[in-house]
Amino acid sequence: MNIVLVAAEAIEHARVTFARQMRSITLMELGLTVINGFLIVAVIGYAIVRALRERYARAQVADLYCRPGRRCEHPARERRSPITQEQQRC
Repeated sequence: MNIVLVAAEAIEHARVTFARQMRSITLMELGLTVINGFLIVAVIGYAIVRALRERYARAQVADLYCRPGRRCEHPARERRSPITQEQQRC
């Protein structure tokens, strides 16, 4: 066999192998990017839900803390909608 033909065949085989490997790496990177996007959306959504639940929980704690006959000094009570002085005294 001619040495040039053997070398050309080896180069072609290396090129095909490299292209196949790059395709598989590209697919893996695409998959990881999609999974990472879902993870980011899930974490942000969970944080928003937790923040909203905590906000309502603080208001409930303030309502429980401010019973009749006690002065309301709980910090969560101040974060709610504007309250008159009359309503602030429990």
